[in-house]
Amino acid sequence: MGRIVYIAALSHSGSTLLGLMLGTHPSATCLGEIYPALTRGRGQWNDCSCGRDVAQCPVWGPSDGRQVPDGREAYRAAYLELLKRSASARTGDTIVVDVSKRLAGLQPLLDPPVGDVRVIWLLKDVRSFVYSQLTRANRPALMQKDGLRRFYTTTVPYNILQWRIGNGRIREFLRTRKVPFFQLGYEELCFRPESMMERICAFLEIPYDPCVIRPDPARSHVIRGNRVRRDPGRLDGVHYDGAWLRSTRIAWWMDAMAPLMNWNSREVYSNTGHGTGS
Repeated sequence: MGRIVYIAALSHSGSTLLGLMLGTHPSATCLGEIYPALTRGRGQWNDCSCGRDVAQCPVWGPSDGRQVPDGREAYRAAYLELLKRSASARTGDTIVVDVSKRLAGLQPLLDPPVGDVRVIWLLKDVRSFVYSQLTRANRPALMQKDGLRRFYTTTVPYNILQWRIGNGRIREFLRTRKVPFFQLGYEELCFRPESMMERICAFLEIPYDPCVIRPDPARSHVIRGNRVRRDPGRLDGVHYDGAWLRSTRIAWWMDAMAPLMNWNSREVYSNTGHGTGS
């Protein structure tokens, strides 16, 4: 069994972009959000990032539309079968990138380990994260998915707490379980992509390849995730959306975020002098 890179993160933290960047590396392929794809189905689209309809994709086609029965063992069996199909569909790749984000998708891979599992913990600056969550209100599909939760999922206080509690849980899980992980801030990735990807490649024990700076979705098999996988214009390099800097709502709540800023600086920017990142 090859190496599995699991991206642990909160939603709207840049995990799809990072997964596609890693999936462009000659030694890797990204399968996107495996956990929800296996447990809930294909998701928003009928096509795979490889360019085929999901039903025709050599990796996802055989399981298209079938949800895995409840239970850890059933999930592990479906996961291992997916890895086998991925291995037979590619040449020379040794790493599978899983962008499931949630700890619920990571836990079944560890007891016992399905292979050499390494984690990238991806965090976004709390101000940028909260702003991204607020923009959910502009996307009807997300509001429909939220159901009655929509009345609080786009509020500032809820998302401030979600950011701190959710990232705190990820950190505690990784450290308690002693899972090998690399800590990465989304802002670090956007502002210093070459440097950060060089460090990640070193963590994964693969040579750095500059092709990862211009992700190619066709190199991967992603059927769920952020819209970026279907927008080639947004994948022309790595760019940072600083719209939160102009948001009056974020400005109004800066005092409420103040108690978190030390934690934010230390954890989100851990590779730029504020922490060890491991």
